[in-house]
Amino acid sequence: MLDDIPSTTHIATKNSVILAGEIRTVGDLLKEGHERFDVPLGIAAGVAFGAESQMSAIRAAAWLAASGRAGLITTLERLTSPTKESLLAEGMLLASADSADVWGKPGLALPYPGIRILTSGTTGVPKLVRHSWQSLYTGVAVRNPKPLRWLVTFQVGTYAWYQIVAPFLFRPGTELVASAEFSVPEMVHAAECGQVTAISSTPTFWRLAFLQCAESVLLRIPLQQISLGGEPVDQAILDSLDRLYPSASITHIFASTESGPAIVVSDRKAGFPAAWIDLESEARGIRLNSGSLEVRTRWAASEAAEWVSTGDRVEMRGDRAFIVGRDGRTEINVGGLKVSTFDVEKVLLRCPGVLWCRVSAVKAPLVGQLVGADIVGGPDSGPATALVQAVSLFCGESLPDHMVPRFIRVLDKVPVGQNLKSEVARG
Repeated sequence: MLDDIPSTTHIATKNSVILAGEIRTVGDLLKEGHERFDVPLGIAAGVAFGAESQMSAIRAAAWLAASGRAGLITTLERLTSPTKESLLAEGMLLASADSADVWGKPGLALPYPGIRILTSGTTGVPKLVRHSWQSLYTGVAVRNPKPLRWLVTFQVGTYAWYQIVAPFLFRPGTELVASAEFSVPEMVHAAECGQVTAISSTPTFWRLAFLQCAESVLLRIPLQQISLGGEPVDQAILDSLDRLYPSASITHIFASTESGPAIVVSDRKAGFPAAWIDLESEARGIRLNSGSLEVRTRWAASEAAEWVSTGDRVEMRGDRAFIVGRDGRTEINVGGLKVSTFDVEKVLLRCPGVLWCRVSAVKAPLVGQLVGADIVGGPDSGPATALVQAVSLFCGESLPDHMVPRFIRVLDKVPVGQNLKSEVARG
């Protein structure tokens, strides 16, 4: 059980959020929420909100936290018909976070308490996961936290979004800065203007920031804390951030909607110490089952088993353990020789001019499969043909022959999905 239980008496009403020059405190949002939601939504039912903006979503979260209701917050486009049916079946109202219009009323079923989170669906059909404010407020474990101003880089209603919003609601001194548009240049601009001191994001966010934003702009953001998650974190991205922000704390976190944060690494090295496996604490545990990662945390979803199987493969490299992708997606069989996509991608990301890559199998006669790679060049990578030649030469000098990509495709931009994760993400 958590030692500190968030409740209405814990809500930090003086914390503020800045969006497109508009400033609201938590107290302001609570007042607006009561004026907007109390009458049309009644006093008992759980509510599933569809939100058009970050501000309306954060206001709905504050109202849910203060009222103690069951609830879900997501973007309008994610409220698909199957999702609406599931929510109505659980006894939840469907309503707009912007206008409080009610779109659907439940039958007789009563909602379970707590917060519902809609998973991304990257590993299958999206599903509803039940959390509580206690399990979402993982910051309760941080002793004497520094007041930070966080940039909101995640889509409304995702687990990572709640990891930013919950401290804003419950930890005094926490501030948020958001952008009106969900694009990296807009978010970086908001971070610069709002002088944010902390950013939690995917590695892909930073790769796009390096590609689309001037380094001089990035250097004007006074970062004290950088957190990475949602995808495997490679050494190249850690080294780039360390160069830009040498005095900032840089952590990478393995977390999932079901398990909560399970592995937190702060030594600026990719992977995590192999010694952590089978070393349990009150808050966390890590173990392997036939090479597949299982985790135990105090912040898991209410329906999760004590040990959550993540489906991720872990490989040992000396004294470090690396999460290299999901079961069945990380190996290519080249004429009977096994190739780890993780190993090839690690080399590609060291190649001058390569900003992003994705390695996959390509069907081939005789040998069955060959190694293929999609790459995105940096701002100074030159023409695509020259980049392909440079990559082929670099890989030929750095990898065994069967691991060298034989099919290389240069993309114009990094393909991204929800929460700025690379599409077909391995983690």
